[in-house]
Amino acid sequence: MFSVSLVMSLNWTFLTVLEIIMLPYGYASNDASYFGFSNNIIGIFGGITASLILRKWPIYRKMTISIIVGSLITYFLWFVIITQERPAEGYKYALALMLINGFITIPVQTYSLEYCCELAPEYDEAVSGGFQLGIANILGFAQITYMQWISEDDVKHPRGTMRHCIWITIGFLVLSLGLILGISSKKGV
Repeated sequence: MFSVSLVMSLNWTFLTVLEIIMLPYGYASNDASYFGFSNNIIGIFGGITASLILRKWPIYRKMTISIIVGSLITYFLWFVIITQERPAEGYKYALALMLINGFITIPVQTYSLEYCCELAPEYDEAVSGGFQLGIANILGFAQITYMQWISEDDVKHPRGTMRHCIWITIGFLVLSLGLILGISSKKGV
């Protein structure tokens, strides 16, 4: 459950601090808005696809592992592209990765409450889902607060600060993957 909460909090955090991450590398505020909007829109289609797959085959754990691995790959590649010195040349690749990331990452929100019920069947959805969403909200708030604080605190070295934010994101995904791989697969979930 904590693993899914980490991924959900990163969805919320990343799109909130997207502008802070992109500005030091030569992108404009409009670019960040367009990237975030595109990520959310394509994520709707990813959510529908994930829901259809899970309706036919209830493989929540495997789906979550796939989402985390896909998120790790797309975030990492996106960070490599946006940190290059020539944003105009990398724009279309960064946007493509943002679209792929949205399609892969946002679906965790569409099935997370069902997955919580599968993991903790002794509790009703309000308790298990509320616990998961509460953790995601707390983690998201902490991440955003910390990332904004370090970006304001170190205005002389914004690129170094943003690299720090990028590694926080990657670190949370690695932690999430480690947690879910540590869960024993029960009932084929």
